[in-house]
Amino acid sequence: MSAFLGPIHLWLFKKIKLQNTLINEIYQLSLNEGWIKKDALDCCGILEDGELSEIIDDMNIHGWLQERVDLVEYKLAYLLKLILIDPNRLPKVLDISYKLGVTLSPKTEINALDGYKYLDTILLNGMPCDHVLKIISKDENMIRWGMEIDIHKPYYEEQEFDVSYYYQIRNALIKGVFASSNLKLTINNDFIELRKE
Repeated sequence: MSAFLGPIHLWLFKKIKLQNTLINEIYQLSLNEGWIKKDALDCCGILEDGELSEIIDDMNIHGWLQERVDLVEYKLAYLLKLILIDPNRLPKVLDISYKLGVTLSPKTEINALDGYKYLDTILLNGMPCDHVLKIISKDENMIRWGMEIDIHKPYYEEQEFDVSYYYQIRNALIKGVFASSNLKLTINNDFIELRKE
């Protein structure tokens, strides 16, 4: 790995920070609702604040970023296991995720391919070298994609917790992102599709 920061590192760190924002939103909701204690996530570590160039270990860029991916993936899985011991809490968590997605909505009309690319700047899917997403089909008005591997599942298996809760929360965020767009969003177990209406 090069010892120099490039756009791909900044792109990945932005996605790590966005997942950390989602964690913080769910954590704050959980505190407000009395579901957890303030120190509930102390065991999970903290994502550093600041510009990437100022906080990264520039002698180990890939390793440093992988550790932060692991941190926010583990932390979200741990938090969800804590609070969704009562599944009746899920609707409020989905609402928080949806509302965060709305704040991330594209500001202009976009085509389906650009919508896919935009979403890929938001959602954390491991490291770029993991090649998690696979385009199934596309044309000028539509793109459909799925996952080659479930990069998130191991974090939930480690917690002995159902990864399907993660996907419900992730899908709520995606719905928020495209809620006011000119694209029709379809999500099912096998694929996600964006289509220009």
